[in-house]
Amino acid sequence: MGILTQDMKRVVNEQQLGFIATVCPDGTPNLSPKGTTAVLDDNHLVFADVCSPRTIANLRLNSAVEINVVDPLCRKGYRFKGVGGGPIKSVVVKADEITVKGGKDKWTYTLNAPRQGSVAVRLRLGDMDGWCANAPALAQGKPPSTAQTDRPDLFKSERNAPAPAACPAVPAGGSASGAFLD
Repeated sequence: MGILTQDMKRVVNEQQLGFIATVCPDGTPNLSPKGTTAVLDDNHLVFADVCSPRTIANLRLNSAVEINVVDPLCRKGYRFKGVGGGPIKSVVVKADEITVKGGKDKWTYTLNAPRQGSVAVRLRLGDMDGWCANAPALAQGKPPSTAQTDRPDLFKSERNAPAPAACPAVPAGGSASGAFLD
């Protein structure tokens, strides 16, 4: 059972406008409206980093955050308090490109397998199907080799890998390395 009730999820999904409060380095509050507030899962909310330099800078220094979402017609809303953060530092979605940057020690898995071969990513917001990418390791040199781009603690992918025909299924019980993120 998650933290978010069905009514909390309903209000967030219907309104999408959340007011994000963070703490500035001098201790003063920063309040920023985000029209991209969404339910990630039963325990987490997310918002897109669209022209949010102060909010993101504040969260990097102090992860304390409060999100307020209100249904103005019925005058009911919710305050969500917690800490921001997690393994994903940023996700940038552009035409035909998804760039995901992660927070090293915050990952719940490591790239400690001898070779990954390829890395798949599924990006979802709320209940939508999402976008998928599956990129093989970058081959460099003559003859082409992935020895320098696919090794313990490092994975660099080929650029412009075509999207898979369908999103990969979530492995039952997760992947062997524990690296499956959904």
